[in-house]
Amino acid sequence: MEIIKFIRSLEDLLYEVMTWLLFYPRTFWRVLVAPQAVAARALADLDDRAATRFAGLVSPPLFLMLTILFAHGVEIEIHDNVLALMGQSGFAQRVTAKETNLLIFRVIGNSIVPLVMAYGFVRRQGLEVDAITLRSPFYLQCFFSAPLVVTVAIATTLHRAGNDVAAGVMAGVGGAWYLGVQGVWFARRLAVDRSRGFAIALGLFAVSLVIVAVVGVVIFGLGRGAGLG
Repeated sequence: MEIIKFIRSLEDLLYEVMTWLLFYPRTFWRVLVAPQAVAARALADLDDRAATRFAGLVSPPLFLMLTILFAHGVEIEIHDNVLALMGQSGFAQRVTAKETNLLIFRVIGNSIVPLVMAYGFVRRQGLEVDAITLRSPFYLQCFFSAPLVVTVAIATTLHRAGNDVAAGVMAGVGGAWYLGVQGVWFARRLAVDRSRGFAIALGLFAVSLVIVAVVGVVIFGLGRGAGLG
């Protein structure tokens, strides 16, 4: 009986993983071109406890996590290939030794940004911040954060390759998209004008970056102390 349950659980896992291959690109494209529509759809789905919730899309936290892992893996692969072509294998080994810390930092850092945005939204609604009031805005923020993760990964790759101008342009494009989407979302949900919505988004994003910077110092500092950095 236990074997049958185990086999069925494997079947469910395989099906879930394979559906990611179909629904992840669809989710990313819809977030990129119609973020407000996806946010509205997600908000409605979060109120639905049925099995059809997020049907046709990857759930927001999982979507963000898959994006972080995908962007990290692609960036490291491209970076290592570039260094190999340049004959810098020694440096490549030193960089690779830090990739575990870098991945941990990215997972935590890219989760802090949507959390701070969601926290600020709930507070501005005059609600008490708890696990219930924070859930919906955090889920929506996971959708918004994914394209930013990709653009930052591309910018980092360009910087590592020595193309700082292109890296700056890519980071600027990603940041502009993200803050623009956030400004519209805050304006609509808080019933304020877009300039106020943008100011709220910019302020919360700045706070999140400060927190992420502190976390980075802690993680890489501990890594050096443990001989990993």
